[in-house]
Amino acid sequence: MIVILIVIKIYIKRDQSKPLKKIMDIVKLIGDRLALEENGNKFKSICPFHINSEDFYTLLIDPDKQTYTCLKCGAHGGPEEFYKKYEGKKLI
Repeated sequence: MIVILIVIKIYIKRDQSKPLKKIMDIVKLIGDRLALEENGNKFKSICPFHINSEDFYTLLIDPDKQTYTCLKCGAHGGPEEFYKKYEGKKLI
């Protein structure tokens, strides 16, 4: 986690024109926190944002678009949004 923050801070100081999702791999970010299962060229997992999260795969991760979407609660976004919501803090 600390390494990710350092890399992001260094990158942002160097070049603020590229969005964070260009330098962060959402599959690695989510996979470091949740168990992922391959689903074709995408991944799926149990959504951590439900109060009573069942054993159903409702969180879909698209590595090509660098986005995640929960089919049940509607949580969605890119790497930065996932990190903020999951860890409860901002990247910068």
